[in-house]
Amino acid sequence: MVAVGGAVIEPDHLDPTINAHHIGTTLRALLSDHDRRRTMQVNLRARPPADAAVTIARLLLDLPDDQPGSPADAHALTAGGVIPTAAG
Repeated sequence: MVAVGGAVIEPDHLDPTINAHHIGTTLRALLSDHDRRRTMQVNLRARPPADAAVTIARLLLDLPDDQPGSPADAHALTAGGVIPTAAG
């Protein structure tokens, strides 16, 4: 998400006071910049959902969420190349 401009990461400084300062600065900047937030939103919406391949596999296989063969098996199908993904 960061790579496409849809998120910001703040490093963990291990000191809560320093973390609060940096996070607060970042949040204030984001809250005061509507155009930046809008750009982030557009960038995030332009990418497919992280679970798109699983969702497609589930629809194709008509698997309910609570049945064997749910997310893990659907993921195995996409990861194993049975259902092509953008990466494969």
